[in-house]
Amino acid sequence: MTWDEKRASALVGKTVVLRLVLVADDAEEGAVPPRMEQRGTIVSADDGGFTAKTKEGAEFTIPPELDAMAPVANPGPGEADFVSLWTVVGHGTGNEAWTPGDSTPPARPPRRGARAG
Repeated sequence: MTWDEKRASALVGKTVVLRLVLVADDAEEGAVPPRMEQRGTIVSADDGGFTAKTKEGAEFTIPPELDAMAPVANPGPGEADFVSLWTVVGHGTGNEAWTPGDSTPPARPPRRGARAG
């Protein structure tokens, strides 16, 4: 997708959960790759990516792929506005390749005590 400055700028101030699947070059076939998750508020967006800041003040960068920012339907208080899922191949080599994943968040589970139906 082509970078859309207006659409990207609208994400500044929103909360994002970045989910990574980390695949090492030397991973054994069939091994379950480690996963990592970070949560923060997007503080800037440009064609170099999104910069987000955690509550503790640490910054992390998400590649500039707008389609990899999946909105969360009806986020409640304290919930993220967006989820971004990526597979990182070559993790730890300094030459990682990021590939966007299906970042569509799963359906919300029913609240405790709520009836299914």
